[in-house]
Amino acid sequence: MSPLENVKNKSLLLEKEGQTKNPTLAGRQFSVRFNGARSKSHRLWAGVPQGSVLSPLLFLIYMNTIHLPIHSDTRIACYSDDIAIWHTHRDITTSQKVLNVTLKNTAIWAKDLKLSINADKTTFCVFSTYRKHRSTFNLDIKIKDSPIKRIDFPTYIGITMDPELRFPRHILHTANKALRNSIIRPLLEYAAPIWNPSSQSSKMDSLQHRASKVIIGAVPSTNNNKAEQECALPLLENRRNLANIKFTNRLRSNNMDHISTRIFNEWKGSTRLKRSSTLQLDKVIRSRINLEHSSLDFVQEPLFPRKPPSETKFVLNLLQPCSKKKTPTFSNKNALIP
Repeated sequence: MSPLENVKNKSLLLEKEGQTKNPTLAGRQFSVRFNGARSKSHRLWAGVPQGSVLSPLLFLIYMNTIHLPIHSDTRIACYSDDIAIWHTHRDITTSQKVLNVTLKNTAIWAKDLKLSINADKTTFCVFSTYRKHRSTFNLDIKIKDSPIKRIDFPTYIGITMDPELRFPRHILHTANKALRNSIIRPLLEYAAPIWNPSSQSSKMDSLQHRASKVIIGAVPSTNNNKAEQECALPLLENRRNLANIKFTNRLRSNNMDHISTRIFNEWKGSTRLKRSSTLQLDKVIRSRINLEHSSLDFVQEPLFPRKPPSETKFVLNLLQPCSKKKTPTFSNKNALIP
């Protein structure tokens, strides 16, 4: 069921804005039309108009107080009805206590809004670089007295995470998915500022290497760089770095009261466990290309390579014809294509 269908019209949403009547939310009816026949009309007591441009906004207003039951030491991220809550601490038992309190208060908050949280669809994951200790963490996280299932590879908004946030499974899944699609670049670059850099990113690059050779009809042993230059394809690593700069530049350009500004300030000096964070990588890239200010007008990825290959050389080993009694010989033939 869509989360918009659970919104209680008159008693809650209208009261948030101090209104008592609104034709968009109150007094609506629906019927079903099939094969020219129309059913009897029924009145709707909950939900907002499906497909309306106002529906997402109304749902955001409805969910606008979700931060109130959250513990002061926890963080929350929301995308529609997909909610992620996390707590960071050196002591795992402390995180367990804080999260249980937060989930208990969140369940009460949801009940007041006539919403329900499905414990069966709720999971948790422990992020830590201590591999030996992760298996010994016996956590008891509950919501509404129902235990929550623990998983090692949660997926949130299309990104598959792992306990060390190295994103090998996300990259592998994306690479396998790209093999079944004709348009692969959007898949290879989705959420790149989050998982870049990664030791597994070479798997992404190899897909573009293979695609460039297919485009020009080259053999698999063809040099990767020359094949991509022939196709006028910029390196994926350069595109990921450019996306990282644009992402952090948007964070810097927001007003002081913008929510992204607060997140930006919290990220300063932070690390993605033991790996460099997005902001730290941005600093390295900017110093590498001598970009000291935030303007990106002149930072544009060239559509065509600056130095395309002037010529391509092929070496063919040809088998010379001979009689059955003689040993076959080979001769090398050089072919130069301007």
